[in-house]
Amino acid sequence: VSLTALARLSKQYFNQGYLDKAKELLTNTLEQLPEGIDDEHPLLPLLQGYCSRESIASTEENHANILFLTGNFAKVYEKLGNFEAAEKLYLSSLERCKLHLGENAEETLSLMNTVGNAYLKQTKYDKAETLFLEARDRGNVHLGENNQVSSDADLYLSSLYMLQGNWEKAEPFFKRS
Repeated sequence: VSLTALARLSKQYFNQGYLDKAKELLTNTLEQLPEGIDDEHPLLPLLQGYCSRESIASTEENHANILFLTGNFAKVYEKLGNFEAAEKLYLSSLERCKLHLGENAEETLSLMNTVGNAYLKQTKYDKAETLFLEARDRGNVHLGENNQVSSDADLYLSSLYMLQGNWEKAEPFFKRS
């Protein structure tokens, strides 16, 4: 089965309200998407449908799945190297997560790590650090010690500090991750 067929079927599931099936198929499609595709790739218009206002408005009751799909579309832009478009989608998803799921929801905090990682890839270290620290601290308070979000944030923080050559600052975060 081609990637285009998978994306079309995923979009059809999405439009019919079968968001779990759409989510599964989209994830499989994105995992198979080659690195360095260009913005003329035939999958791009299909995947853009996930972010259309009508699709989001028509399925407002299932925010977590919609935000997951929108966040994954941002990953497509990252693969294309269009970090500006990816950043806009990530930030839009993050705001919707905060609004619909709550500022301290696990999905929101996990998305903060994802956005921070996108900043890390662009060497926007200050923005990345702010998001990682916030996700880590909120995770520890609202999800309990030793949660996955905080562990991921610690790993990202250790990577960030190592990239900056600050080994002393990286070490405690690496040990906690």
